[in-house]
Amino acid sequence: MDGVELAHLARIGFLAQLAEEIARRRAGGHLTPLRFTSGWKVARGTPDLDSGAGRHEVAALPTYPTLEAALEAFVVGVPEIPEVDVAAIHAR
Repeated sequence: MDGVELAHLARIGFLAQLAEEIARRRAGGHLTPLRFTSGWKVARGTPDLDSGAGRHEVAALPTYPTLEAALEAFVVGVPEIPEVDVAAIHAR
């Protein structure tokens, strides 16, 4: 594995940590990454896939070509949480 691949994996890990922190603060800790043949989706909370509502919720989520892109869109799309210490998360 070269340095570029390691940096890419580190970025995905950092985005995942930010997404987890958002989930803890905004969705009772629930975060749902979903992988379909068409791409990746990330849901705040846990969609109720046993009901029609949850299926519609998942269908309405945007689809991204990579996990990295889906996590980035999730993190960027959440209103700012001023009390999140990005430096502390990055240090984990």
